[in-house]
Amino acid sequence: MNQKGVKNELADVIDLPGPALSNQELVRGLIRRETYAARQFHQRFGARIDRLVWRLLGADTEHHDLVHQVYVNILSSIRSLRKIESLSDWVNSVTFRTVRKELRNRKVRRLMVPSTDHVDAAEDNANPQKAVYIRRFYAVLAQLEVEDRMIFVLRYLEGHSLEEVAAAGQYSLSTAKRRIKRAKEEFESRVITDPILVSVLKSFSHVH
Repeated sequence: MNQKGVKNELADVIDLPGPALSNQELVRGLIRRETYAARQFHQRFGARIDRLVWRLLGADTEHHDLVHQVYVNILSSIRSLRKIESLSDWVNSVTFRTVRKELRNRKVRRLMVPSTDHVDAAEDNANPQKAVYIRRFYAVLAQLEVEDRMIFVLRYLEGHSLEEVAAAGQYSLSTAKRRIKRAKEEFESRVITDPILVSVLKSFSHVH
């Protein structure tokens, strides 16, 4: 089945109710391209994937395309999952690697600065100050190297443990720890001169 076919298959079933499945049943159903499994997968992981793509990439005009690409990558590589009990971590890892590949493919660095169009539209009227904060926060993140930016998001925005960050990026624990430290230091060095964002440093100071 081609990528378009996989997307259409998923789109046809995501709004239907479904039975609760174990991880093993869910994986088996996805391998067989069963409708109920695609439905259950979306119910269980859809909101998380959407949020994680947004957190990793910021407000981006290609957000929905990337979310679809995550689903395509998951369905096309589900057979590679060896530890059924690690399904949740594996979904995080596929999402992480999909966004990382997209960022690396953006040759011109300015394209990595997130668009804030839908942030403005969604939040300006309700909370203009929050919209400004979000824009400036992601503008700082966009100045970090791709790996550092994404690791920072996983650790400090999503609250993942060191082990979860390592699993998502397919790093050793020592590498993940070193990258987290570097990302935090780089973020702090850029934020310290921004009076609007400087307060954010306090919220990260207790996370190691």
